[in-house]
Amino acid sequence: MVKLLVLLLFIYLSFVAFNFWLEKRARKKSNKFLKKILKLPLISSFFRAEEKGWSIIVFETDKKIQELSNDDILNTKPLNFRINEATSIADPFLFEKNDIQYLFFEVEYQKHLNKKADIGHAALSRSGNWEYKGLVLEEPFHQSFPLIFEHEDEVYMIPESFESKKVILYKALQFPNTWELEYELLTGESYVDTTFIKHKGLFFWFTTNLKNDELELFYSESLTTPWKKHPKSPISMEVSNNRNAGNIFLENDKMFRLAQDGREGYGSGIVLLQIEELDTENYKEVIVKDPLLYKDEGFCKDGLHHLSFLQKQDKNMIAIDGANFSFRKIRIK
Repeated sequence: MVKLLVLLLFIYLSFVAFNFWLEKRARKKSNKFLKKILKLPLISSFFRAEEKGWSIIVFETDKKIQELSNDDILNTKPLNFRINEATSIADPFLFEKNDIQYLFFEVEYQKHLNKKADIGHAALSRSGNWEYKGLVLEEPFHQSFPLIFEHEDEVYMIPESFESKKVILYKALQFPNTWELEYELLTGESYVDTTFIKHKGLFFWFTTNLKNDELELFYSESLTTPWKKHPKSPISMEVSNNRNAGNIFLENDKMFRLAQDGREGYGSGIVLLQIEELDTENYKEVIVKDPLLYKDEGFCKDGLHHLSFLQKQDKNMIAIDGANFSFRKIRIK
């Protein structure tokens, strides 16, 4: 009996040690050869590979956005939310309401479910831990990039909804859980990663048309009036910056745009640009830092494409997503 217990303990500790080694190796390696072994008929009857996709890190820093580097992100542990049947969380947007910090993000499901992505949220507890609170928007079409903002004492959200061929504005009826469709901002094409900035009394809208991968620019007189196409639109057709990587923001009275870099594949990094000229006739932007951040190792080994920040006292709270598709753990069926 003692020998059996010792043997079982040895097997258990070996299993734990092997998973620890897999997790550590997954920072830089895909572990694909081990995944192939798990697919063998006899082994696959008892074990399965655990794979993850996109994840999110959140941290605080006294650096400005343009001062960030990969050294600031590689040692931060991703948030570990237990969301049933989810494989990824991505496109984080930070938001503060009533002195509580919130995080809104895309929740992507396991492929076999044939279920589209929805919008989930978390809140920062008094103990300093992020706690997952549940889904806030569920639609029959794919949703991501939940741009959230406050306007005239109301809270709004514009999630990416390209499958519906609409850019949809939602308003919070009871923040943060209950939302209603407020206005269809644009229809007829598949637009992604929509963001805006209010400048000189007008709303300037930046959105990417998937039909031709062009970053288009529109403007409107109010939040819920029809858009007019800017005469300089499209403003980018370059794979290095034709898709937004977060909200447009102001810093020291200067306007900045975060863009996805796709030169080395989808989500290969983030580029920072400054908007130097913006009115109803002209548009000009220049590159400030290329790349600002890029896929590297660990949580962002296979991708990195979104940044959100929130000014908190003297520091910035930063949220970034990253992808690591490595096989990193064995599960017993």
